[in-house]
Amino acid sequence: ARETVAAAGMELADVDWLKRRAEVGYWLARDARGRGVMTTVLPGVVRWAHDVLKLSEVIARVAAGNVVSERVLERCAFERIGAASCSQRGVELDRSLWRLNRP
Repeated sequence: ARETVAAAGMELADVDWLKRRAEVGYWLARDARGRGVMTTVLPGVVRWAHDVLKLSEVIARVAAGNVVSERVLERCAFERIGAASCSQRGVELDRSLWRLNRP
């Protein structure tokens, strides 16, 4: 029988070619969480951004309180660099900021 084992999405957006950086964003369906999907996939996307696109920095913004997503970033060697507010659909949201520089 065929089944969907993980519904997920990932994007590399806001690419700044002059500063050689971009922002990564991702989501994972609730029933696919806790299986290491993002911890497995994220390093490959970041490696591709560094090696193929020649970006020096990949940034991630995580909703305040999203401890699970923060753990993914920690496991993938991102470093927490601060916090910021941003507006999304007219609502102010607090975010933690993370980065991974090119080795």
